[in-house]
Amino acid sequence: MKTIFSQLTLALILLFLAGGWLLVELFQRSNQSYADEVQQYLHQDLAIHMVADNPELKEGRIHSKGLSNAFHTLMLLGPAFEIYALNNEGKILVYSEELGDLVHQKVDLAAVKGFIKGGKYPIYGVDPRSESQRKIFSVSEVYDRAGSQIGYLYVILGGEKQDSVLQQFSLGNSQSKAFFVLLLALPTGLILLLILFAQLTKPLSRLNKSILDFKATGFTQFKQASAPKAAAREIQQLHSSFDSLAEHVSRQFEEIKSTDDLRRELLSHISHDLKTPLSSIKGYLETWLLQHPDGVDRKLIEIAQNNANQLHLLVDQLLELAQLENNQRSLNTEAVAIAELAQDVLNKFALQAKNQQITLSLSPKISALQVNADIGKLERVMSNLVDNALRHTSGGGQVWIKLQEKNTGSLEIEIGDTGTGIPDEELNSIFNAHYRASNKLGSQRNNFGLGLAIVWRLLELHQSEITVNSELGKGTKMSFELPMKSK
Repeated sequence: MKTIFSQLTLALILLFLAGGWLLVELFQRSNQSYADEVQQYLHQDLAIHMVADNPELKEGRIHSKGLSNAFHTLMLLGPAFEIYALNNEGKILVYSEELGDLVHQKVDLAAVKGFIKGGKYPIYGVDPRSESQRKIFSVSEVYDRAGSQIGYLYVILGGEKQDSVLQQFSLGNSQSKAFFVLLLALPTGLILLLILFAQLTKPLSRLNKSILDFKATGFTQFKQASAPKAAAREIQQLHSSFDSLAEHVSRQFEEIKSTDDLRRELLSHISHDLKTPLSSIKGYLETWLLQHPDGVDRKLIEIAQNNANQLHLLVDQLLELAQLENNQRSLNTEAVAIAELAQDVLNKFALQAKNQQITLSLSPKISALQVNADIGKLERVMSNLVDNALRHTSGGGQVWIKLQEKNTGSLEIEIGDTGTGIPDEELNSIFNAHYRASNKLGSQRNNFGLGLAIVWRLLELHQSEITVNSELGKGTKMSFELPMKSK
């Protein structure tokens, strides 16, 4: 139900059902009103004739007990009629005992007087036997011998007996016919409108497919999706706007790609060209320190040498990252004893960890665990992650490597620490080149290494992804998976 077509279809079905019910209701009400109008017109003088034919009423004697029997006889002849004798205030004085107890003992005279004045039919009056229902009627004034009005003869046209019969026959019949017509009309109209909706939404579906294809190509290969000539003007304008937008985006992507390629090439050349003079500077500084062990300016030279070493490391990282981005590195996979390699990596940082009073650990130490990987690049990944963990862990903390077999035939390698942790807003940025974290300790804030960016690229070569779980003040865990060598 997420497509426009399905939503329009559902709305249309509900609209048809509501419309059908409304049509049936209007048909019944209109039909009933027409029937009431005809019946009231045909019987408009019924009460007058009854008064003229009844001696008691003709003489002006409404309270006579004989009226009740006379009303009963008239109702036998006309089962659809209910007869009441009223006084001038509308109070019911006489009626047939067959009618039983009445709900209303008085009839509102507004409708009665409207009928006598010749109002437009149908005119509905109070039904003494119903709480709220109103019925069509015929009425006549009753006079005494002196010519004074003493009341009314009030005749309901279509009493409860008629309602019961209509409910069994005519009303049910009309409903069934109306629903039958509706059931025939609904599928036909629905099919026609669904065809129309399909034609209206088809250009949008075509445009959506073009957008998905454009996205699948990395927004580089664009294929125009022109709208049908019969499509609405808004749809055609939408297609045209998308064509213009896609062409512009595609052109910009090409420009960005070209600029990025130039950047990578320039970075690679600069990094490569800097290595030779940096190596020469480092050599001269080391030579000077060897030749002048007690030199007056030795402290300054040592600072210069440390900065040269840091700059040389940064140039090496830039060159390595540039080569990875330019796909100039390939994998030489082999079976790697991962526990032994992990221990070698920890041993390399043992002195640094001891100086920082940080505990290094590996678990489990099972030499039989082997993964398929490039041993040199895997050692680089683990070294960078351990080095990053040490930079973010204070004295008394822990850094560990944990190995765990997975049911998928792979081995999970986790490098964790009890350091400062990473803020949530920085988790998506820590693998970006030149990103400087805000949670480094002490002098490590000046570190410009590209270790994590290189880790990301090296794991991409291994078709693996790194995941990060971190909590401020409690530490960070970085893990990735590699396929195990089949036993």
